[in-house]
Amino acid sequence: MNVAAEQRIAELFGVFAPTYDQHMARSNHFEPQRNLILQSKKWLGKNILDFAAGTGANARLLRDAGDFEITCVDSQSAMLAIARATLGPGCKYILSDVHSIDLPDQSFDTAICSFGFFWFRNPNEVLTEISRLLRPKGGLIILEERFYSGSLPQPAFAKNGGYLSELASLEAFMHIEKLRSICIESGFNLMEEASHPIDSDHELVLSVFTKRVQA
Repeated sequence: MNVAAEQRIAELFGVFAPTYDQHMARSNHFEPQRNLILQSKKWLGKNILDFAAGTGANARLLRDAGDFEITCVDSQSAMLAIARATLGPGCKYILSDVHSIDLPDQSFDTAICSFGFFWFRNPNEVLTEISRLLRPKGGLIILEERFYSGSLPQPAFAKNGGYLSELASLEAFMHIEKLRSICIESGFNLMEEASHPIDSDHELVLSVFTKRVQA
């Protein structure tokens, strides 16, 4: 992904931010997201990094599911402002490029990301940064869309047309198998996967990894 595309994505997500949660609810994402994340609760540690946190959907689920200390990081100010407004002072908020987050090494037990990896400039760099921030054997939970055979690999919101079609065209889509592979190459072990259909074209796939301990 080049710099111009990255900047345009940031601009379009700024436009999308006020209606993002309504879209996700209408397109049947929230309930499957909730179910899959709660299934992974056994992998959650006390200190959680929600990166590419967006409007805070993961953080809202986690806040209601247990006594966690949650830090939300996103590079889009309009999205993070909504997270702050809906979650309040119970979480920490950092406006930052997730490729480089100004936090100490081994700050978190678990990192979680929903619908973020296809928008990153360099997913490998992000994984290196997340590995730095995780404690030994820390958990990495990733939730992304998978497209059924023959369907167009674009996010569900592409169907809405207008600027959302442009935003969808900028997504750096990769197959779940490719994402799994780069996570393993980046020093993570796959522990489990689960999926849930959202419509006739897509399903959500949740992958749980743990940080590999170096010998």
